[in-house]
Amino acid sequence: MMPHLGVLASVAPEAADDAKLREEKINRVDLVRRAWTMLQTFLTDYPEDPAADQAAFASANALLELEAYGQATAACNRYAERYPESELLDSYWYIIGYCQFATGQHAKALEMCRKVAEAKRVDKRTGREEDSPNKWRAVYILGQVHHSLGQAAEAIREYGRGAERFP
Repeated sequence: MMPHLGVLASVAPEAADDAKLREEKINRVDLVRRAWTMLQTFLTDYPEDPAADQAAFASANALLELEAYGQATAACNRYAERYPESELLDSYWYIIGYCQFATGQHAKALEMCRKVAEAKRVDKRTGREEDSPNKWRAVYILGQVHHSLGQAAEAIREYGRGAERFP
């Protein structure tokens, strides 16, 4: 199942340029939906598979690609609960915060993005505590939320925290 998913994912961005896909009236959205369906089937059939958390993350990203923010939020809440030990836990939280921002739920977005920005986890290879790999994206979203609310000082503060990481 997974090789087919990889093919769908790699073909989706160029769907409009593919004559065979155009002839079949298949577009990028159709391919992303098919990939999402395959991921959901995998998660239903193999919820305890060692790669299930990764499939869940890919599924959530497919929903983002489809701009299905409510579904992505609900899915990531389920995934965070189902896979609390996953290295992707803070990535589920980040998607939730991003979706909340995209849907105008500013207070919730601020809360979730702060949670991601402050999250720590232990690197399994070194045993050292480290920041979430999503920290700076979350800080950027914090800046965007404050900016969209007209809170210039707060936006500048958050943007400034990540200034070296984003052009």
